[in-house]
Amino acid sequence: SLRQASSVGVRMALYPFVKAALPENGGTLTNMAAGGTVGALSVILNNPIDVVKSITQSGKQGANGGKIGLAECTTLVYTESGLAGFGRGLSARIPRVFCGQ
Repeated sequence: SLRQASSVGVRMALYPFVKAALPENGGTLTNMAAGGTVGALSVILNNPIDVVKSITQSGKQGANGGKIGLAECTTLVYTESGLAGFGRGLSARIPRVFCGQ
């Protein structure tokens, strides 16, 4: 899926840069901190996709009475909540992913 591919892509692309920014002599703790940080960054960057996906899968109806589409859903989130609307759920997802990396 688009969400999974972009999430993994972000993690693989950012890991070397994040790890290089951390102390070299940190050993396992450096690897854990780099993995957690990259996981958290991937959540932040992919959360807009997750928000739109969750709303479209919820069965919400679009303006035409049918199932809401991606473009209409994206517009709806932005209209109702602004950019902050795409950050829904981050406070729960970031700690979960950080610890799981």
